[in-house]
Amino acid sequence: MKKIIERLFPQLTVETFTNPIKAVEYIQAEAVRLIITDICMPDMDGLTLVKKLMESDQRRKVILLTGYAEFEYARKAVSAGAYDFLLKPMNPVKLKEVLEKCMEEIRRESQSDQDYKQVYHKLDEAWPAYMENLMNQWLVGSLTEEEQKKVSQIFPQEKGGNLLLTRFFGLERWREGCGSQEYLEMKKKLGMEMKKHMGTACHTLSFFSQSMPEVMVTVAIPKYGKYGQPSVLDSFRKRCGQPAIWEPFGEGFGVRIGIGEYVEDVEREKRKAYETAAKALEYAFYFPDTNICESGKLSGERDVSVCLDIIKEEWLADAIRAGEAEKSWERMEELLEGLLAKGYPSPEGLVMEAERMLKHVSMTLSYPVGFSAAGFWEGWSYREFKEHLRSYIQEFAQEIEMRSDGKNGRFCRKFIAYMKEHYMEDISLDDVAAQFRFTPAYCSRLIKEATNSNFKQILIEERVKKAKELLGHTEMHIYEVAETVGYHDARYFNRVFKAATGMTPQQYRREGG
Repeated sequence: MKKIIERLFPQLTVETFTNPIKAVEYIQAEAVRLIITDICMPDMDGLTLVKKLMESDQRRKVILLTGYAEFEYARKAVSAGAYDFLLKPMNPVKLKEVLEKCMEEIRRESQSDQDYKQVYHKLDEAWPAYMENLMNQWLVGSLTEEEQKKVSQIFPQEKGGNLLLTRFFGLERWREGCGSQEYLEMKKKLGMEMKKHMGTACHTLSFFSQSMPEVMVTVAIPKYGKYGQPSVLDSFRKRCGQPAIWEPFGEGFGVRIGIGEYVEDVEREKRKAYETAAKALEYAFYFPDTNICESGKLSGERDVSVCLDIIKEEWLADAIRAGEAEKSWERMEELLEGLLAKGYPSPEGLVMEAERMLKHVSMTLSYPVGFSAAGFWEGWSYREFKEHLRSYIQEFAQEIEMRSDGKNGRFCRKFIAYMKEHYMEDISLDDVAAQFRFTPAYCSRLIKEATNSNFKQILIEERVKKAKELLGHTEMHIYEVAETVGYHDARYFNRVFKAATGMTPQQYRREGG
């Protein structure tokens, strides 16, 4: 019945209960207007339920489900205030008719209430947007005197605290696939989640930045002043530093948090609190284990100039030119470590400088694939940036090595030798790529260039070739042959073998190959 009602009336919220006591508790707590109930139930029969519900709200509509044997009982329930009854077995057409009639009556009864509430509903919808705008204006110091009074009623004044900036990478992309109300609800949930993780020892207020829509600003005022701040932040780090806690709010969300410097008066020093939080948010790039950076960690260690060593750049180019993949990466790591030894350079500057340098090296060595740092803007951490960098440099060096080996000859020989040794195993392109320390995409391209075929075709050829030998020179059963060459399903082996040779394994054996 629940499914039928939801299909007929998708605008309704339908809850089901098997215990009438619990149902009554829910109905009264949630101000339910329409109830469909059986007559015979444990703990409370339908007539008693009708009387109990009508005592507290005469406007409730109760529809009884009854069989012919209970018809007289249902009539008494209608006299006691039940709206209508439906005979079992329940007819969906009749159900639709009764519900439509019932809901029309509810609408008529509620019209005056709705007119009254409509104004307040509009205010409720506008309130989050109003508050967001108000707090954004507060942040830049452009409130009127009247608006300033409203803000002073929202959180404690003349108190010390911090501002936190939380960036949800992917929120704007997620927004494109949802409605405006759903988006507002999501922002509200994220704010409540932040409040929960800040804990009860802190007054918090969260709102989203109008200039950076993916960034949530949180005003955090420890209840016990500066002395309470360390314990609040310790608790926050333990709870909030795990990206998994944000997963229920949206697949693909990347979260990064910057905690600004503690200020003695948030109202008076909000600009300083915000700027230090913004800087910490930027530098959270360097702390992938927690994705949280506190302003204090950056004291005296930021704004390091970003300029990769030109001599070491030449060493890197030499290692790549020699086709030495591991040595090339070691050179790149030395360059990065040299920068970080001086402090934390601007993350954007670091990424852009690496991109500039690698483009220069690729032009020097006539390598057509340019390094792209586009993922940085999607929430890369320093660790992910390095992994991407390593993959690129190793492919770069391997490509140069292949060029010097004439039509990928060395790779071709090694690849074919590997396939002959491992064809019977449950191997994939990913396994082969890992063996040669390539990415799967790059490995697939090399296989195609070196053999004019693809991985799957070559694997099948090796397996079929060995299967032919076993069918022609042994008495092994077909399923044993299939197992030996790497197929655990004999029927699938039959299909593959026939597709490759034009005959089944039995036919091949019968005809002597």
